[in-house]
Amino acid sequence: MKKVISHQILRAALDVFTTEGFAGTTAQIAHAAGVGTGTLFRYFPTKAGLTAALFQEVEQGLENRLVPGLPHSTPPAWLTHASQGRLWQYWMQAAQQALTYPAAFQYWVLYRADPRGAVVRTHAANRVGWLARVAHALTEYQDWGQPDPARQALAVAQFAGQWEATLHYLLTRPPLPTAEPAPAVLERAFRSWWRGLDL
Repeated sequence: MKKVISHQILRAALDVFTTEGFAGTTAQIAHAAGVGTGTLFRYFPTKAGLTAALFQEVEQGLENRLVPGLPHSTPPAWLTHASQGRLWQYWMQAAQQALTYPAAFQYWVLYRADPRGAVVRTHAANRVGWLARVAHALTEYQDWGQPDPARQALAVAQFAGQWEATLHYLLTRPPLPTAEPAPAVLERAFRSWWRGLDL
């Protein structure tokens, strides 16, 4: 029962925060979850704790989606190294998750852009979450040379920024019959990020 209520609160928080931003109140979240504010605070003693817990759940959803070798799409022929192929798979698998669950993607963007998320954002880029896999694959790439933490952090930040901008475009573009297919847009954006690394 505890897990069910916690999940209800997190789902309601996702709905409220994606429509109201962080101006959304705990009272709105409790109402949307069908629980009292006292119950909400028993599960999440602070609003900051609730926002962080929701971010962790969204990150976990992305992390769970990243399965090396999962047949999502064949990497383009110009990706010749295994680490490049893994980066491509992470890019495409995370994109599929974001396109399938746009509210979760919207919250991920919201939380990462909020100053309260700065510590999590910095930490996640290097040690935890799905972006840690990106950092690891970059380290394995044979032409990367001696790992430089600052260079690696910048490359991961560029990966996240390019990925985020591409998904935002795909989720908000008008539905036109002549629109470029999502996989083609994703490939072009990935190629742009990879070339920007200047390896």
